[in-house]
Amino acid sequence: MVMTNGPFLEASLDDGTLPGGSTRIGALFEIDVRVQCTDWIDIDRVQVLVNGHAEETLNFTRATHPDRFSNDTVRFHGRIPVWFRGDSHLLDPAPPLKRLARRAFLSWLYRHVDVAFSVGTANEDYYIWCGLKPDQLKRAPHSIEQQHFQNEDQVRKEAAMQWRGELGIPSHADVILFAGKLEEKKQPKLLLHAWEALSDDSHIIIAGSGPLEEELKHSWGSKARVHFIGFQNQKNMPIVYRMANAFCLPSKGPGETWGLSVNEAMACNIRCIVSDRVGCSLDMLRNSKHGKVVSWNQPHLWTTAIRELLQSPPDATDWEPIQKEFDLRHFVRAVRTEMDSLKPV
Repeated sequence: MVMTNGPFLEASLDDGTLPGGSTRIGALFEIDVRVQCTDWIDIDRVQVLVNGHAEETLNFTRATHPDRFSNDTVRFHGRIPVWFRGDSHLLDPAPPLKRLARRAFLSWLYRHVDVAFSVGTANEDYYIWCGLKPDQLKRAPHSIEQQHFQNEDQVRKEAAMQWRGELGIPSHADVILFAGKLEEKKQPKLLLHAWEALSDDSHIIIAGSGPLEEELKHSWGSKARVHFIGFQNQKNMPIVYRMANAFCLPSKGPGETWGLSVNEAMACNIRCIVSDRVGCSLDMLRNSKHGKVVSWNQPHLWTTAIRELLQSPPDATDWEPIQKEFDLRHFVRAVRTEMDSLKPV
């Protein structure tokens, strides 16, 4: 990128290329970055985005990396390592021929991979299917900032009870929560049908918007124990989760690679029921006290799972181990450990 009256940014990848010019997806790419500015512009931060997302480990400031910054014409110069990380899995079905062709291509592609960060068990199974060996995989789980959801717990619980009251939900009533895009992939209709079959006094909250919103409201909006609260931002979600006794993610896919909403609900000590096509199901639901995994296309099993969860006491659930395992700080430590221990390709 060149700006005629502003900074000049140059980034080159000089050790990630194989003979013949094909790109190497190795243990890491090292990007050589130079930022040059005129006297009246200053640079005090360089942030690398990977797949459009800011990576905390690739945030460089004058305070944290003073050796890379200067007050000369070249304000920033440094080699920035970027590791390979994905979250694909094999939980979604595919026609045999398509699956065979995909595996042949990916096996060729992953021959150029030295080390990959995996987000969980389903993702590791995918990498091994693609030809990687277990010792080439380093676990860096999909994580969230737990404290964002755990702070001010009592205040947020009170806010949740007040919101429930405004919706007409009695303080003693059980509540099921769906939070996500209202689309076929997420299967909110399956959940609503499964909840209706409970034939009890529980309520269900639908948080989100999307293509199915009008259809869902037409079919269920007039029911007294169904509550549509629309899209909610991250500031409100810690309160939304605390309104519920159980969070449900019945996705059928394709492409439900993880399900970070499950991380968020568990950070608020809310048990979860997820489908067997959700990427996190093999890791975050290992302990049955945290919730249940249910087949994506069996509404009657969802009804049973919801009923059993609501009837079982949540008080004995130990949340600390799972919350610690999937805390953002754990992910950052895993990445930094590998960056410190492994050499560039």
